[in-house]
Amino acid sequence: MDIDRYKNFLLSRIPSAKLVSGGREINCRCMYCSDSKNPRSGHFYISIPKGDEPSKFNCFKCSSHGWVTTQKLIDWGIYDPEIAMDLNSHNKKVMKSPNYMRDMGYGSFNIKYDSITDDILTRYKLDYINKRLGTSLTYEDCIREKIVLNIKDVLRRNPIKLTRSEYIIECMDSSFIGFLSYDNAKLNLRNLEINELPKSISSRYVNYNVMEKEDSTNWEFVVPTHLKELYAAKDFGRYKTSDGKMPVAFSTTTHSTGGNSGSPVMNADGELIGINFDRNWEGVGGDIQYLPDYQRSIIVDIRYVLFIMDKYAGAGYLLDEMEIEE
Repeated sequence: MDIDRYKNFLLSRIPSAKLVSGGREINCRCMYCSDSKNPRSGHFYISIPKGDEPSKFNCFKCSSHGWVTTQKLIDWGIYDPEIAMDLNSHNKKVMKSPNYMRDMGYGSFNIKYDSITDDILTRYKLDYINKRLGTSLTYEDCIREKIVLNIKDVLRRNPIKLTRSEYIIECMDSSFIGFLSYDNAKLNLRNLEINELPKSISSRYVNYNVMEKEDSTNWEFVVPTHLKELYAAKDFGRYKTSDGKMPVAFSTTTHSTGGNSGSPVMNADGELIGINFDRNWEGVGGDIQYLPDYQRSIIVDIRYVLFIMDKYAGAGYLLDEMEIEE
């Protein structure tokens, strides 16, 4: 991460921003509270990161604090795609550093999950999973496979401090099913969709339009300006289909599991046609039982990968080292 560039960006985009603490922090008016009456002073501080440290913010008046992330740049109205990309990469690097892992307790915290409360909601969730996946799981199976039917069971069995009201927990419990990570360190939640399981899911689905998925309020779905320009001009180069479309992703019947993100997807001739990165909802039960009529892997089309490298990133020279079949 270019620290000087990041620092100058904050100074130029945040009104009343100024360097303090010997250049280690930026002081400005708070992004969340009314702060001081003097427009040239404030209680809000943003740290300038060093090494594997994150950039943090803190207000000494309203106590708002946390990491500076891409989403925060959007919330503060100072989003810049290039700065956001650098910041996102830096934060990912920080989260993998030994200091961060030690400070956060990763690797040592173990979520205990050895019992399930038998109530109406829990029985409904179990019945829902079995009907949706065509299985006959029991409570013991769910404990063994780390499927959390009752979030309150986890809260009761572990020293977890609630930062939200009990009502929020009740809402979460009625709307989500949990899945413990393999090392019992994290709990991932999946939305409990109340609808009928389709008789079959198309074995092949192709997505062509990134623009339809844009959400400017969520950093994961912000579409960079240059990419918008390429789409508006339909400047897809040699990677477009015969009818002028740019294929982005497609689904397959390949059976994948957690950790398969980034796996190469080959055709019958051993040629790389895509990269696996996700599953549909029905696919999350594949570790227990694979159902080919319902479970799909989601693959980014290799033509889109090459398009991004060549037309968007300007790294077409890398393609010269590849053997590409058209």
